[in-house]
Amino acid sequence: MNTFELTTTTRVMERIAHERSPWAAYRDFLESWTYDPEHRAALIAQPPHGSGRLRRWSVLLAATVEALAAQDGVPVPGWTSRPEYGPLERAWCVYYRPGKALRDWCEQNSPSEFARRRIWSGSRLLRSRA
Repeated sequence: MNTFELTTTTRVMERIAHERSPWAAYRDFLESWTYDPEHRAALIAQPPHGSGRLRRWSVLLAATVEALAAQDGVPVPGWTSRPEYGPLERAWCVYYRPGKALRDWCEQNSPSEFARRRIWSGSRLLRSRA
């Protein structure tokens, strides 16, 4: 029998810290959010912990949680407004080696939850949801 494991924000950070593909862990979180709406509050209840090289991922998750919760009518957890989930010191365009045009597009089209944290994702990062 196959079992589906929910990918919580804390589980995403564990996977990002130990796996080669951080984007796969991130996408699994989005799939859990999309396909198991009854458990959305549980997915985001605990804050993701990441410092050093992992901090940008925990900040990305905070932005994602805020955007998804607002979009889908789920209460935003208070941890997303803590200082450790605030703006990155150095802006991050999530695309690999973006050219100037893509970087500019991302900066201009990133959702506010991402932009205020200096994460340039454009408007498509959350788009692939069902």
